[in-house]
Amino acid sequence: MQHHTALYRSVAVYEPAVLIVRRGSKKLRWARRELRIAAGEAVALAGGQTFDVINIPDSDGLYQAQWIAFEQEAIERFAAQYGTAQAVCDAVKLPHPGRMGAAFDYAAAVLTDEEVPHNAAEVALCGVLAWLQHDGIGFAVYEGVNLMRQIRKLITADMAADWSSAMLAQRLNCSEAALRRRTSAGMSATTQCIQPSPVGDVGAAA
Repeated sequence: MQHHTALYRSVAVYEPAVLIVRRGSKKLRWARRELRIAAGEAVALAGGQTFDVINIPDSDGLYQAQWIAFEQEAIERFAAQYGTAQAVCDAVKLPHPGRMGAAFDYAAAVLTDEEVPHNAAEVALCGVLAWLQHDGIGFAVYEGVNLMRQIRKLITADMAADWSSAMLAQRLNCSEAALRRRTSAGMSATTQCIQPSPVGDVGAAA
């Protein structure tokens, strides 16, 4: 809970997210644009963006917001099963945040419970994504270079695994042929990507 106006410059949003303002209001500024989110309103944020953020308390001197970030793998699996909607380019206010509220609250509660199975948590996230899609809003799916980033993320998470194109395709929920088509530089780039790296050269993900 925040009690005074606060300005944060160049705040990086690494993963797609949905944010709901509970008390007060928030302003996002980027590229000579500004978006104000009042209490009860929600905004979808594309990953890989940077914003100047201003949090403004309400008349009682309180500011509070809650957000959920989505791993790209969950977005990919949702898109594969239910299709895609217009992808958010930077930030867009949701037209009907109240209708999504119950799904958002449930997902937020599930994500804070360490005993909830991974599959159950992803189902809860899908509920939020479904409401976004109902309003014609979605998040971008991986293609080309972004797919290579996803592959690197898988490999660096388990460097001891004996990675192969078949294993990568299985983890990415696609066929080996589809994986080849989706990598812009073909399997040579994939092979280069999965070569073992010295432990000292592996950086922490931001």
